[in-house]
Amino acid sequence: MKINEIAHNAKIALVTGASGEIGRSICTCLQANNFHVIAIDVQKNVFLSDKQLTFFECDICNVSELEHIRKQLNHLDCIINCAAINPSPTSLGNMTFAQIQNIIDINLKGTITVTKVFCQLLKQNGSIVNFSSILADRATINCSIYSATKGAIKTFTKHLAKELAPRIRVNCVSPGAIASPMLNEYCKKDANTPQSEELEKIEKAIPLKRLGSASDVANAVLFLVDANNSWITGIDLVVDGGDSL
Repeated sequence: MKINEIAHNAKIALVTGASGEIGRSICTCLQANNFHVIAIDVQKNVFLSDKQLTFFECDICNVSELEHIRKQLNHLDCIINCAAINPSPTSLGNMTFAQIQNIIDINLKGTITVTKVFCQLLKQNGSIVNFSSILADRATINCSIYSATKGAIKTFTKHLAKELAPRIRVNCVSPGAIASPMLNEYCKKDANTPQSEELEKIEKAIPLKRLGSASDVANAVLFLVDANNSWITGIDLVVDGGDSL
């Protein structure tokens, strides 16, 4: 659907990383709750034609591409900064500087850039939801740069919540082990342990005894953007089945 066809009074949500497992689920959840979704991803469009979704293939670190989208919008009700990468687990010593920069650019710089470009379009009591991770507070091997970016996003969220109050609410979601291609990639960190065994080990360690789903995360996002929860800002909502207890 073209932007100029969106109803003037429609609720509009902008979602980055929209083509990923969690991003797609967030888009679907928001659409089911009467949002029109502006879906952004550097990957090609994975969505079928839908009257409640407009897709843009876009690099979230490219300001000119983002501003091209912004100029077509009249308002936003919420911004969901879901885009992130977590390449195959690698020790810092074995990473190239290009790999390090790429993780920082997409996970942290991208979140900040999208927020700066679009936040002025947010309506009164608008909402921003950033994405951190339980790994921001849990030391693990071969994941230092990814975890550092997620820790930075938590700090960014708290400071921005105070900066943009009372007009805009800013919160953060920290998923745990979510069944997804990213988790499968993470489970390759130990070459001596089969991926299936690593996944089973993670699942058994979770108090609720299952991996999370993308819809678990999407429902948390929906809770945070819901106008009925307008007295919540600056929090980190952990969605991990109790794994971080």
